[in-house]
Amino acid sequence: MAAVAYVVEYGMPQPFPSLWSVLGNLTLSESWCPHFAGPPSELLVQQAWTLVHELQFYLACGLLLLVPARYFLAGVIVICATTCLTAWATDEGYVNASGLMIRGSWLAFAPGSFAFYWLHGTKMERTVAILGVAASVIGGIYAWRINEAIGAGCVMSRVLIALHPLDARLDAMPQLKWLKRCGQISYSLYLTHTLVCGPIERWLVTNSGAQRVALNVTVCTLASLLVAWPFYLFFERPFMSESKT
Repeated sequence: MAAVAYVVEYGMPQPFPSLWSVLGNLTLSESWCPHFAGPPSELLVQQAWTLVHELQFYLACGLLLLVPARYFLAGVIVICATTCLTAWATDEGYVNASGLMIRGSWLAFAPGSFAFYWLHGTKMERTVAILGVAASVIGGIYAWRINEAIGAGCVMSRVLIALHPLDARLDAMPQLKWLKRCGQISYSLYLTHTLVCGPIERWLVTNSGAQRVALNVTVCTLASLLVAWPFYLFFERPFMSESKT
């Protein structure tokens, strides 16, 4: 899929990416691997940088799961502090942590953990999580000017808590069944949408900006769903448990 997306978006590469770049993209290490070996980072798919960070989130959480559960929240907080320190050191030029989640992107993920403990933690965990969400919202509003992804992740943690009492009611609404289906294939949609959105945005031209935006959004959405659904059926669903399909 990475090769197809690259050719669709940019055409045949000239020169062809190096073996280091190919290996870095296949192993989702291309954003940080050049710190140690190989040429400068060259991602073959636009959204691959988020997958690089996502893999780091999974590895960090997997390691935290190896310790007793009562220390998980403390581990999240320690990584938050490390991230803040590393982001400052990188901005000041003391270190170069580009491509690593401790450069800042962990701060977009951690508020989700705080939201979980706010809703499901013990009394002590809930107290700590409330403070964590409060700090996330305040920090997220500030970070929005610097990094919208971190800002949105932080603020979204409070939105999720506010909407939690409505979960069962929204889930039971037949009018939203189509939206649930979109949510079911959302990850496949995320992985494949650049295959169609890039060419469509270049090929569709209308007389006004408003018409172009409306047409692009409509066509890109429908085309992306048409591509994402079979991708979900053949590449994602076979690896899911029956209870989640």
